Amino acid sequence: MFGTAAFEGETQQLDWQANLLLLSSDHHRNTLTTGAAYIDEQASSTSLPRDSLQTTGIFVQDQVVLGDRWSTVVGGRWDEYSLAGTARTYRVTSRYTLVDIGAAIHGSIGTGFRAPAINELFDPNLGNLDLRPEESFGWEMGWEQALAEGNLVVDATYFRNDIDDLVVFQFTGTGVFGGQLFNVESALSTGVELAGSLRLGADTTATAAYTYTDARNRTHGTQLVRRPANKVRLGLEHQFGDSGPLVSLNYQWVDQRDDFDGGGLITRLDEYSLLNATVSYDLSDRLQLFARLDNVTDENYEEVFGFASPRFGVYSGAVLLLGGE
Repeated sequence: MFGTAAFEGETQQLDWQANLLLLSSDHHRNTLTTGAAYIDEQASSTSLPRDSLQTTGIFVQDQVVLGDRWSTVVGGRWDEYSLAGTARTYRVTSRYTLVDIGAAIHGSIGTGFRAPAINELFDPNLGNLDLRPEESFGWEMGWEQALAEGNLVVDATYFRNDIDDLVVFQFTGTGVFGGQLFNVESALSTGVELAGSLRLGADTTATAAYTYTDARNRTHGTQLVRRPANKVRLGLEHQFGDSGPLVSLNYQWVDQRDDFDGGGLITRLDEYSLLNATVSYDLSDRLQLFARLDNVTDENYEEVFGFASPRFGVYSGAVLLLGGE
């Protein structure tokens, strides 16, 4: 592997959003949301002149709620990219509650568009100006069921996402950075997620979820790298009294998955487990203190071959609400 060239980037973003309540009654609520965004990205390196990308986007969304049974959200977005061109995307989500049996049917359908990031295009170490934008079409459908007088809620969801021109990085052992970015012409991700929430008491809730994912490179008939087939998540949350701190424990187990090794061949990354904890405390209606402990057991693991992930860390801060009622 040869020496790498320095690459620096800067992003400036301006957002505007407005929410309009069109109708509100005991049985019907309709909220219209619209907005716009402008993003300017600048980048420079020791071997190439300064480059820039601009993105302008507008979106509109309508949320409709009918009584205690049905709600749906319909949204559309238009984006103009200085290099990738024009993108039009949409998303529809809906949920219908079967009150008599304590169940609900939910689903969504939509499209996606991701233009290559500025470093993916212009970084002299790994950039590829021939990268095409990712485009996707996805949908999901699920069933939620309440049991034990509503103390236990279980949910099963099937999902599918078809992706064209997925951007992937592959180590090759040659070149400036030892690898290259390229497009996978056709990819598919399907799977099932099973989730549950159990109220253990007035102040304590336990959650669990299992996700199975089959992610394939349909162009070559192989598995997509860095996509584990199995994931498990467990959580426990407890509120200490009406005005006490809120404490959460979250455990995650990630299965083995394929990746490219330093020579561009397929290797197997080990499974790993993570335990995180959070604590938050409201000093007043406007001031909250919080602390977060990541990777409590100091697990040594890799999400990408050759790149170490963060070990045990402690973070803390405060949230202050200004203005408003």
